Amino acid sequence: MERAEGDDGNWGGPPRPGGLRAQQSGSVLITGEERLTTRSLARDIARLGAAAGITELGTHRLRHTASKRWLDSGVTITAVAQLLGHARL
Repeated sequence: MERAEGDDGNWGGPPRPGGLRAQQSGSVLITGEERLTTRSLARDIARLGAAAGITELGTHRLRHTASKRWLDSGVTITAVAQLLGHARL
């Protein structure tokens, strides 16, 4: 992924509004002192899914749902593959 101008070496470039930043430290987002890791994100998604009556909701299912919706809306398979981080089809 290309770095934004002014990037200080952390993935995701300069801080976003509200101080949100993604870093290579294993955290998905850091907001002040609070870290959102991939594990805590997966746990939160599963908990929210269960509260909504959706069984077996997880990050992988959301990834598949997003890619299917992109394809159904006319986004090319090549663009979807790039969005999902695939090096090749």
